[in-house]
Amino acid sequence: MLKKLMKHEFEATRRILLPLNLTIVLITVVGCLILCTDILQRDTSLPLVILLIILYALSMIVLTLAAYIYSMVRFYKNLFTSEGYLMFTLPVTHTQLLNSKLIVAFLWNCFNVLLTVGSIFAISFSSSYYAIAHADSANEKSAFLSGFVSALSDGAQTTASFQDIFGYGPLQLLGICCLSLIVGSFFSLTMGYLAIALGQLMERHKLASSIGFYIAFYIVTQILSSILMIVINLNTLLGTELDSLTLTRRIYSSFLPATCIFNLILGVIFYLITRLIIRRKVNLE
Repeated sequence: MLKKLMKHEFEATRRILLPLNLTIVLITVVGCLILCTDILQRDTSLPLVILLIILYALSMIVLTLAAYIYSMVRFYKNLFTSEGYLMFTLPVTHTQLLNSKLIVAFLWNCFNVLLTVGSIFAISFSSSYYAIAHADSANEKSAFLSGFVSALSDGAQTTASFQDIFGYGPLQLLGICCLSLIVGSFFSLTMGYLAIALGQLMERHKLASSIGFYIAFYIVTQILSSILMIVINLNTLLGTELDSLTLTRRIYSSFLPATCIFNLILGVIFYLITRLIIRRKVNLE
């Protein structure tokens, strides 16, 4: 029955989320095409470059937030408004209803993360490659391509310098960042679901209460995350004999894994509490 619920959820959400995510692809293609021209290479094009960078960053943020907000609104409307009377009469458990929405929303978020990372990579590569392709020296062109391939294979001197700074090779750092974003998606979804589940327990102003719970959770988790980072890196921060390069490497090498574990643990806790509330106490409008 869970598969049927997920299938229905995919069909219902793809009408909104698929166009939103495909917009990222469209923006990326347009950006790469613009970078393949000489429009941005003129001496007077600096304001245009700044404007396009701002528009690109804002569009990525807006599209990601729109997809997230849509997932939250759908969760609230389907389970805690008048639609909930129909949903909870289906021959399925409350846990299956929660899981179907969480899994589908999580998969859409992962899709969004992969598209966003791919978009940033494509834009960055196109920008660098255009500059090298129009270089006067043929050695500079071949140096860019060979350096790019060497960086991916962790074999070049630039890769060693990169690892000295961040504590990881380029591909390792990219993989860990993607993992952090995916775990962060699970964490943000469960935090939003818990805020909505707690908000619907209020007799009045359920939506406002949900937003208030979400803001409170966000502030508390940020404080806890900051405290955790300070505790983990306390010896490093107090080390007076460490140079700046070593200090930066140690902070990066511990920050990303700790953030993943911290968000995963909190995400599981938020999920379990949400499931408990949905199973035992639902106050429909």
